[in-house]
Amino acid sequence: MTIIKKNRYFILASTMFVLLFFCLALNVSARAGGGGSFGGGGHSSGGSFGGGHSSSAGHYGGSGGIHSGSSNFPWLIFLFISKHPVITLLIVVSLLCLVVLAAKTRSSYVTNTIRRSFERQNDEAAAAAENAILKRDPEFSRTALAERISSGFVQIQEAWSGQDMRPVRHLVSDGIFERFSLQLEMMKASGLINRMTSINVMETQIVSIDTDHFFDSVNVMILASACDTYINRQNSEILSGIPEPETFAEFWTLLRRPGAKTSGLPGLFECCCPNCGAPLEKLDRTECASCHAIVNSGDYDWVLTEITQASEWSYRPPRIIAGIETLQTTDPTFDPWHIEDRTSVIFYRFIAAQFFADSRYLVKLANSGFMHHYKEFLIPLNNGRHRYYADAAIGGVELIDVINASGTEAYDRLRVKISWSGHQAEEIVPGLIKPEPELSTIFCQEFILSRKKDAKSSDKNILSSVHCPGCGAPEVRSDKPYCEYCHTPLNDGSRDWVLDDIRQFSGYPQIEMEEITHNMYSQPAEVSDKVKLDCIDADAVLGCAAAIMMSDGEIDDKETELLKAFAQSKKVSGERLTLIIDSVKAGTFEFNLPEGAAAKEFIRAMVLMCLADGKVTSSERRMLESFAAKLNIQLNTVYEMIRKERSALFKKVRQF
Repeated sequence: MTIIKKNRYFILASTMFVLLFFCLALNVSARAGGGGSFGGGGHSSGGSFGGGHSSSAGHYGGSGGIHSGSSNFPWLIFLFISKHPVITLLIVVSLLCLVVLAAKTRSSYVTNTIRRSFERQNDEAAAAAENAILKRDPEFSRTALAERISSGFVQIQEAWSGQDMRPVRHLVSDGIFERFSLQLEMMKASGLINRMTSINVMETQIVSIDTDHFFDSVNVMILASACDTYINRQNSEILSGIPEPETFAEFWTLLRRPGAKTSGLPGLFECCCPNCGAPLEKLDRTECASCHAIVNSGDYDWVLTEITQASEWSYRPPRIIAGIETLQTTDPTFDPWHIEDRTSVIFYRFIAAQFFADSRYLVKLANSGFMHHYKEFLIPLNNGRHRYYADAAIGGVELIDVINASGTEAYDRLRVKISWSGHQAEEIVPGLIKPEPELSTIFCQEFILSRKKDAKSSDKNILSSVHCPGCGAPEVRSDKPYCEYCHTPLNDGSRDWVLDDIRQFSGYPQIEMEEITHNMYSQPAEVSDKVKLDCIDADAVLGCAAAIMMSDGEIDDKETELLKAFAQSKKVSGERLTLIIDSVKAGTFEFNLPEGAAAKEFIRAMVLMCLADGKVTSSERRMLESFAAKLNIQLNTVYEMIRKERSALFKKVRQF
């Protein structure tokens, strides 16, 4: 191990001192039990060993050396110390250092085992998923796919800068296309162009691979540089940003059906139909004009379904979603990817409906009850201005819970967590509206989707979130809640999931501790009385921590430094931490302060998160002590919790 290698010379020297001690001790023992005391002490002759009384000499010479060396060992130690005090001191120091080093070596071993297990388990899962793909698709290659994605990255940036996403519609899911198209539409109405120039892809790396019944998926880290500026559409004046390349990172999530295979022929990233090879021009529909294949369905090639900024991305392994198994027994084609893609569409439709003060953006995706409840938010104010959330950007979309209809209930429901940032604004639309992302705060909400309990999912439109489930036609924006082509109702939940309500995020459902393995620090935790705490990511933990620190009115400088140290250890930037704290202060990132068992569970969740690195650092320990004081928890409880959780986690990872 590293700690042994670094201290190998010290260990060797210490061991030599210990051996020297025993050698000298034995030497003293031989002289004291032999000719030293018994042979020459009381006899002036040549000694009992030399002759005279052979029997006596034999008795004392044999028995005296052994018997005296054992029964008078403390006296021998004292004699050695008195004759060799410097050597004794060095031996004692060496022994103490060996004891300390052994403890540190053990601690380091436990730390490294825990830390590596988290990394190794992800690697093992990725390798298993990759092997499963290779069995079905022997031509699959990480390197080749990464190169293709680099090309697609440049294409999408150029389409964005040109404010027309149709040239890359075939590369992306409906959710991505809808998101970008709506953002560009609002940008045009704001008199802006977000121009990306001097684009240079520096690195493209596949960081995770997963597979399930519906899709193979890859997460790809793209490191690039570009000049990112906002420009006045009227006079090309630069309103924000600098005309010099800046480095940034994004994480892309791409999906492909398990039956699809790598052909080696031009596909979506080469602007060709992956089914027949025909060139793909600007598409108003994602259907190939030659073979009529839906090219972005994932049936033929990899499709981009999510883009996440590096500051907000973290790998989350597939997890069990409460209630999903029950729903899939009657609806086997139900898939979370479709829900998260569709919810992303619904979110940006809601933002656009407020920005344009026009309910037509949302009417086909939200039920009549929602539209009635929120109607006052979808019309202009009395002064003619529009009230909306500016600079809205999704951080993450996650299906949390499936609530199956019971008894006489007519609808199944879903809770979908959306983390996003933005800020309220009132502006004349259209008009010149400069971007002000520095005013944004974080919001953590849950979108409630509903669908009639006898409805079934279509396995043909998982990535086609805004196509009619009846005839497949693209949606036409109107005030009619049905398809203009086949008149299929779209907002009553009879065919697909629709928006029923928007609430403050209320937490994750209970799960059994046995389901928490290597990623236990990033999962909802459990205590004996079933109290739960939502500690699913660093943002949530830091937000809750900030709320606790603010419980006495303000976060002081010392507490801020503790938060900064913890955020840095979890690779959360200072800018992100400031945004989290500001959001807690503004009340948009809300947390209920834990009490009683929930307070202990929060501390335990913090401990588990710290132990993702194998140990609790001194700065993390100080922060835990600060929280404990504010939550009226004894420090001994915290220390014992650290010891027990570290030991339990070490034992758990050793099982794998």
